[in-house]
Amino acid sequence: MGAKTNSNTVSNFSLFAEKDISNLLNFLKESNIVGDTLTERQFSKKINMQKEKKYVEKYHENSIWKGENDHRWYTKIPVWDEDGNVIRKKKMAKSSEEALYKALYKLYHFHFDNEENQETSKDQLTMKDIYEDWLKSKAATRQSTTVHRLDCDWKKYYLNDDISKELIERPITSITTNTIEIWANTLYEHRGLNKKKYYNLAAVIKGLLKYAVKEQIIASTPYVDVEITKASSMISKAQSSQIYYLENAEALIKASFEEYFETNDIRFLIFPFLFYTGLRIGEALAINRFESINIEKRLLHISQMYARKDVLVGGKWKTSEFNVVDRLKKDAPARDVILIPNALSLIELIDEHYKKLNMNPEYLFTLEDGTIPKANTVRSKLERFCIKKFDKPDTAPEDRFYRSFHKMRKTYGSLLYKRGVHIKTIAEFMGHRKETTTEEYYNFDLSRPEESKKEIVDALDALSVGNIIKFSKKDGKSA
Repeated sequence: MGAKTNSNTVSNFSLFAEKDISNLLNFLKESNIVGDTLTERQFSKKINMQKEKKYVEKYHENSIWKGENDHRWYTKIPVWDEDGNVIRKKKMAKSSEEALYKALYKLYHFHFDNEENQETSKDQLTMKDIYEDWLKSKAATRQSTTVHRLDCDWKKYYLNDDISKELIERPITSITTNTIEIWANTLYEHRGLNKKKYYNLAAVIKGLLKYAVKEQIIASTPYVDVEITKASSMISKAQSSQIYYLENAEALIKASFEEYFETNDIRFLIFPFLFYTGLRIGEALAINRFESINIEKRLLHISQMYARKDVLVGGKWKTSEFNVVDRLKKDAPARDVILIPNALSLIELIDEHYKKLNMNPEYLFTLEDGTIPKANTVRSKLERFCIKKFDKPDTAPEDRFYRSFHKMRKTYGSLLYKRGVHIKTIAEFMGHRKETTTEEYYNFDLSRPEESKKEIVDALDALSVGNIIKFSKKDGKSA
């Protein structure tokens, strides 16, 4: 068994480590002072840690302690005014002792050293170093659920993943497009990711690198034209699973009205309304009957959504109850949606519904107890309803009638595209910042495969007229 690494030994050699780490490490291994398994990178890291720790102890006067409940490491740090005087102290918390010392080292190094050393320090910053500051900046501009997802992806795919650890712990200034490409393809393969999951987790590294540009750590982000070769080999989902064919949409709308008249359950009216407007379910549930709907102009103003708020408490995420919030998904701008005649008739039906119940609720879809239905319960009702009305007991999962609310939205976008509406207009109605999002993810062929084949034959049939070349058997010349 190799010798254990002695932290005092590392500390004693720290002054010489920069001269020749490789030779020094070989000498220590041959002398049986450190273990044979210790790598040059690990050794260099330990040396740097010791140097940073000594530097911190030179300036830091406050105690450092570990929390009993959350096991995070705490201390108090000085806050200086413009003249360099300490005006107060505030608490600092990190997930580990190492992370706390790194943060303290950066704090004192930036405060006491000259500009040249500050720039050197900035050159050594890693994505791990800037993560907490970046997440705070995201929390100030993004939905809490989005920030929660980013934090979960950070812990799962970066902080606690051996493939990603080396990337997030290396200086940001040393990261290139090629570095990211190798990491991405390796992670994609080892984790068995799909395109959507990679897209979500990649938002973390993209965001961190953009933040590094804003903080002038790097001049431009290296996440440019990153090619994920593993992703291109993945089989895409069948188109039929992404939309409702028009006859299926019509059948579901008809069945939903019939079920409403039979049960008086207003939740069944949500299904046709989503087909008519292309809204997200959270947007539909937040429609204010008095402020959002303009019957005269036949417009629906969308500026709110029904959503939960995730809050970070003591290092752990907690989810609050659903509420109507004054923002849209991904902080998209407010928009107006045209109310087609069927949508207007549906709103009239809903108004009659509330008159019969002697209710005058604020929101378009309100239950008899005065509450807004939760999206997950409405989703479950839709799925059970589709199974009951359209599926047989032996229907295979891939052939089931049910499609999610999001697929209703994709059907809406695809229908507008098929009818010749300009892609820019469709994007505006659907609340997309980029037309490419609409074109790539909301543009599907609404025809069944056999219908599409016939359309192709019909389209190409014109080429058969007047294009037949006849050859003479005598001289081989064209007739």
